[in-house]
Amino acid sequence: EAVPFAALGLCVAAGASWAIGNICTRIARPPDPIALVVWAALVPPLPLIGLSLAFEGPDRIGAALSHPHVGGLLALAYVIALSTVFAYGSWTWLLARHPASSVAPFTLLVPVVGIAAAWLALGERASGAELAGGVVVLAGLALAIRDPRARNTAVVSAPAADSVQP
Repeated sequence: EAVPFAALGLCVAAGASWAIGNICTRIARPPDPIALVVWAALVPPLPLIGLSLAFEGPDRIGAALSHPHVGGLLALAYVIALSTVFAYGSWTWLLARHPASSVAPFTLLVPVVGIAAAWLALGERASGAELAGGVVVLAGLALAIRDPRARNTAVVSAPAADSVQP
């Protein structure tokens, strides 16, 4: 099945903007990662409000704000507390203190955590393919984060001929 070019472009742009944000975070090395995340969170609402007005209109926005649902409020609390403050705060803290090559492999956990969260919170059951994918991701992560010195312990080098003493 063909993928719409606009959808593909948005996915590439999302990945590129995330990478640029990580580079900026790495360069900034903020002393307080949570403060950086909170201040950075002030930027996205402006274009999102504009997009919401353009696609949904002021009537739908007004109706949603005047009749909040518990599910929507819980979703908002999740995005604020867990996703933004905890996850991005932890990510920023890790990037400021460790090489990106040590931290980046843990992004592989995002889909695995998403599947596990859907199972725990919503009772959703993962398909066999999703479970197999999760195992592959976890195995790949284990290989990626393994200590490089552990890979070289099997190689035992003999002393050089000119270093052998009589």
